Amino acid sequence: MRKLTVILFIFFVSSVFSQEKYSKIRIKINLDIIYKLRQTGIDFENVSGKKNTFVDMELSESELDKLTAKGIKYKILIDDISDFYKKRYKKSAFKNKNSLKGIKYTTPVHFNYGSMGGFLTLSEVYDELDEMHSVYPDLISEKFTAGNTQTIEGREVYAVRISDNPDIDEDEPEVLYTALIHAREPESMQQLIWFMWYLLENYDTDNEITYLLDNLELYFIPVINPDGYEYNHQTNPDGGGMWRKNKRDNNNNGSFSEYDDGVDLNRNFSYKWAYDNDGSSPDPTSNTYRGTNAFSEPETQILRDFVNEHNFLLAHNHHTYSNLLLFPWGYEEIHTPDDDIFRSFANLMTSENGYETGQAWEILYTVNGDANDWMYGEQTSKPEIFAFTQETGNSSDGFWPSQDRIIPLCEESYISNLYLAKLATPYADLTDLSEQFIPKTGYLKFNLKKAGLSGNGNYTLTVNPDNNVFQSIGNSLNIYLPNVNDQKTDSVAYILSNDMQYGDEFTFTVTISSGNYSLTKSFTKSYYNTEIIIEDNGNNLDNWISTSWEATNESYSSPDSSVTDSKGTEYQNNASTSITYDGNIDLTDTDNAILNFKAKWNIENNWDYAQLLISTDNGTSWTPAETDRTNPGEGSFQPTGEPVYDGAADWGTETLDLSSYTGQNIKFRFELHSDGYITEDGFYFDDFKIIKTSSALSASISAEPGCGSNSGKITVYSNRNENQTFYLCDIDGNILQQQTSNSDYYTFTGLPDNTYRGKTDNGSETSRLSESVQLTNDINMPEAPGSVYADNNEACNETVVTLTYDGGSGTKFVWYNESCGNGIAGYGNNFTFTLNSDTTFFGRWENACGVSDCKQVNILTVPETEITENPQNKNANIGETVNFSVTAEGDNLTYQWQKDGNDISGATNTNLTLNDIDFDDAGNYSVKVTGTCGTEISETAVLSVSSSVKNLKPSKLNIYPNPAKEEINISLENKDALIEISDISGKIILKQKFQNQETAKINIEHINADFVIIKIKTSDKIYTEKLIIK
Repeated sequence: MRKLTVILFIFFVSSVFSQEKYSKIRIKINLDIIYKLRQTGIDFENVSGKKNTFVDMELSESELDKLTAKGIKYKILIDDISDFYKKRYKKSAFKNKNSLKGIKYTTPVHFNYGSMGGFLTLSEVYDELDEMHSVYPDLISEKFTAGNTQTIEGREVYAVRISDNPDIDEDEPEVLYTALIHAREPESMQQLIWFMWYLLENYDTDNEITYLLDNLELYFIPVINPDGYEYNHQTNPDGGGMWRKNKRDNNNNGSFSEYDDGVDLNRNFSYKWAYDNDGSSPDPTSNTYRGTNAFSEPETQILRDFVNEHNFLLAHNHHTYSNLLLFPWGYEEIHTPDDDIFRSFANLMTSENGYETGQAWEILYTVNGDANDWMYGEQTSKPEIFAFTQETGNSSDGFWPSQDRIIPLCEESYISNLYLAKLATPYADLTDLSEQFIPKTGYLKFNLKKAGLSGNGNYTLTVNPDNNVFQSIGNSLNIYLPNVNDQKTDSVAYILSNDMQYGDEFTFTVTISSGNYSLTKSFTKSYYNTEIIIEDNGNNLDNWISTSWEATNESYSSPDSSVTDSKGTEYQNNASTSITYDGNIDLTDTDNAILNFKAKWNIENNWDYAQLLISTDNGTSWTPAETDRTNPGEGSFQPTGEPVYDGAADWGTETLDLSSYTGQNIKFRFELHSDGYITEDGFYFDDFKIIKTSSALSASISAEPGCGSNSGKITVYSNRNENQTFYLCDIDGNILQQQTSNSDYYTFTGLPDNTYRGKTDNGSETSRLSESVQLTNDINMPEAPGSVYADNNEACNETVVTLTYDGGSGTKFVWYNESCGNGIAGYGNNFTFTLNSDTTFFGRWENACGVSDCKQVNILTVPETEITENPQNKNANIGETVNFSVTAEGDNLTYQWQKDGNDISGATNTNLTLNDIDFDDAGNYSVKVTGTCGTEISETAVLSVSSSVKNLKPSKLNIYPNPAKEEINISLENKDALIEISDISGKIILKQKFQNQETAKINIEHINADFVIIKIKTSDKIYTEKLIIK
C-alpha cells in the first residue's frame, strides 16, 4: 500500500483546486420566471435559446441550488459540462478534423493551437506575442505592461501595439481590442491571436491591411484576467475549466473557494455600477458579483488607466458565446444618442458572420457596470468610445469549442475585427445599384454612405478606365458626406467597348478616395441585349394580390414608394402573410431570363423569416428561391435549409437566374412568417422586374476519330436552335465545308487528320470562330495493356486509391467496374476513386477500330477499428484488485490504457489489472485502440475507491465545542489527518489536511448552515460526526 503522505498530498491538491461541477441546463421561461432568475444574480450574458421562451445555460452546482431555492424548474442537458469539453477536445484533437466549410481566409502560417484543449495557455499567449515581435519587429511592439499595478496574484496584464511604427505613439486614430475578461472564454483570445497574425502576415500584400496599419494604431490586450485564466489551466490542463471571475479573496480567509470568491470584472466598471441587482449582483457567491465598489479590482483599474491614457475611437471587447454583437446601453432599456451609428456599425461588422446585433436588453437582459457602457458613457476622463462586445460561437460551441471549430470561429470574427479598424478611417461603404445585365450604353448607378469616424467628408468616386471594357467612361463624381451615415446615390455614364459581344462577362473597378484614404472595389457585369418582360416600380399594388401587404413611402430604393408587409409598424406575432404577382408570367418563348428586384429587411434573426417563392403549376405548389442575400433556414421555426431572408440588411439588388424556368409559365410570391414573441420592421421590395436576355451567337466543336485515313467526324454546335449555316474551317479560319440546317448542330463526315475550327451564321449574326480541335484517325486495332494495378490493393474505407496501367496502345484507356465493357468508371492512367467496398476494376484500350482485351485488378477493404464493448465502471475497497477490459474489432490492433487522459506505462493489452488499489487509483479510465483503419477511444470507466475501515473513533480524538459558533478544535493525537466538512447534501464546504498536530483549529464563521458533517480520515480509521452550528 502506498504511503499515507502521498494520499494526503493528493487530498491537499484537490482541496486547493476544489471545483464546482457545471451543467448545461434548459429553463422554460415566462415573465415570472425571468423575474425570479434576475433575483438569483446568475449571469445571463452567455445564454442561448429564445427570449421569453427558453434559455440554455451552463451553471454551477451552487447556481442550480439558487434555481431550486426560487422554485425554478430546469432540465439537465449535459450533466458535467467541463468533462464534456475535455472529452470533446480529445476526440476532435486526435482525429485532427479540419472544418473546411465556409473557410474564406488562409490560416496564418504562424498561427498555433495551444496545449489546453487546442487553446493557448497564459504562458503560450505571451510566447506568441514575443514571437510576433521577433518575426515582425517593424509592425508590432514588444509586449508591455498595460498598467502600473498587478493582478491579485501579482501578474502583469500585457498589451501590444500593431502599426507601421509600432514603437512610436504617433498622432493616428487608435483602436482597442480586448479578450479574456472572463476566464472561461478562451476563443475570445484565440481569435484575436489569429487576427493579429493575419494582419502581420498580409501587410504589404493586402492593400487594405497595409493602409490600416500605415494610418492607425491598433492596441491589443489578449488576456485581461490572467489569474482566472491560469486557474482554469491549473485545474483543467486539457481545457474545460469553468471559472469566470478573477481571484479576489472576498471573505479574506486566506484561501480560495469557487463558491465564495472572485469578482466579475465585467460588472466592476464605474458607469452605472450597481445600478440594480438584475444586471449585476451584490452576492459574492454569484458569477456576476460586481465587487465592493466600482473599479475595486486591479484588472479593471489597469484597463481604466490604459484607456484614459489613450484616445480610442472604437473598442472591441471579445467574449463567447451566443453569436451576438452587443453595444450600449446595457444597464437600462433605453437607446444611446448614437444608436443609429451603433446599429450601422454593427450591421457592417456582422455582414459576413450574420450574428444578431443589438443592445444587451434587446437580445438578452440588462447588464450594468460593464466595459461597453463605461467606455461609451464615461466622457469626463476621456472621449466617448464606440465599444462593442462580440459573443463568438453558438451554443454547441459553448465556452470551450472543440479544436476543429477554433479556426472557423476565428474566421467568423475576422470581418468584425477588420471593420472595427476600418471604421476609424474615412471609410465609405460603396453599393452597386445598377443591373447585373447591362446594354451597350447607359449609366452605372452607385450609392455611397459615410461609415468611418475620420475624414472631412469629401469623397471622389471614379470608375477606372479599361480599354478592354469601356469605349468611354464618365467623369469622376465629387460627393460630400460630412456625417456618419450620410449617403448619396449618383451615376456614371458609360459606353462599352466595340469588341464586346452579347453574353460577355467583364469586371471593372471603382475607386473611392478621400485625402490619403483610397478604396478600390471590383464589380462584375454581363453585356446582354435585354428586353423587360415585367416591370413594377412598387408605387401601388395594381400588379399584386394581398390582403395585408401595402405600398409605403417610408422607405424605398427608387421614388416614391416600395411594398412592405407591415406599413407604418412592426409585423405582428404569429404572422403568416403573403403577396402574389397577379397572373402567370410567360417564359415559353424565352431562352434566358433573370429576375431583379431591390430589397431591404429587418427580421428576427434565426427565427422569423421572409421568402421569395416560385410556382410552375399555377400556385398549387411553391418552391423557395435562393437569391444573392438569402441564408439557409435554421433553428426550430425556420424551414431547415431553405433559403430565407432574416436578420437585417439595407437596400440592395437581389438577382435570380430564371434559365431553369424558360419554356414555362411561372408565378411569384413573397411570404413573411413570425413566431409568437419578437417582432421587427419586416420586409420591403421595390423595382421588381423580369428581364429577357439574348446572348451572342456562338459556336463550339468536337472531333470523333474514325478507323481509316479519311473516316473522321467533326461536329459544329450552335447555342441557338434555329435555321443557320454551319462552317467547317481550318486552323486559320478558312472555310473548308458549309451546310445549312434547322438545328443547333451539324456533323461533317469523311474527314482526314487535321486541326479544325467551326462557326455559324443565322443570317443576321455571325459567331466567332470556335476553339480548335485536333482530329487524328485510327489505323490499327488497339493492343491490350501489359498489366493494370492499384497503388494499394488492401485499404481502409474512404481511402483514395489510384489505378494505373502498363503498355498497350489505343486512343483512350477505359476503366470499367461491373465487367469488361460494362459500367464505365473512368479514363486514363492514374485514375482515382474512393474505396467503400471490395471492388474489381477492368481496364482496356479502345479506338475507332475496336477494343483490346481487359486486364483486371482487385481491391479489398480493411475493417475499420471499432470498439464493440467498453470498459465498465467499478467500485472497490482499498487493497482489492480491479480488472478493466475492452473488446474491439479491426486490423493490427494495439491498445493503450489511460487514467484521467494520461497514458499508463505498460498497459497495452485488452485487459487492465490494478492490484492492491488505493485512494489515488480512483479516477477515469479509458483505452485508446489503434488499428490500420483508425483509432477509437473508449467510453470512460469510473473507478471509485472507498475504505473498508469501519467508522471507529480513534482513541483520544475529540471535537469541541459542539455546538459551536466561530471555531472548533479537533484533538488529533499527533497524527496526520484529512478533515472534510460537508453540508447535508454531501457537498464539501471545507477540506484541509493536518500533519503531525496535536490539535487542529478550524474557523467556521463563514458556514451558513444549522449543522454540518465532519469527516476525519487517518491512516487507519475514518470517523464522522455531526456538528451543530449556533
